[in-house]
Amino acid sequence: MPLSNSRMAYEEEYKVMDKALEGGVRIGYKDKADAMFYRFRMNQARQLDREFNGERYTKDHPMHRQSEYDALTFRVRKDKGMYWIYAERKVMEGVVEEITKETEGEPIREVITVRRF
Repeated sequence: MPLSNSRMAYEEEYKVMDKALEGGVRIGYKDKADAMFYRFRMNQARQLDREFNGERYTKDHPMHRQSEYDALTFRVRKDKGMYWIYAERKVMEGVVEEITKETEGEPIREVITVRRF
């Protein structure tokens, strides 16, 4: 069954995503299929928000075809017999450093071997 293309059909999903932007939330289901379906609905709501912003903002605006919910990630995890959708801000796990002469380091060199048969 296809999902609705009306933003009004996703009021609860937008409320959950607003809370997730503030600090992260999780939504629990007993059935994995229900959790996966709700995650699908949240992604659909985010896509509809992008389309809405494409009409709402001009092409030179930073929010044109963007959604504030793009900062979120939705993951399904199993914990104590329940399937949880974790809605939280994307976390960058790498280390960010400013490039200076001291931190530039050696360039990575690769050796590529080509065999011709």
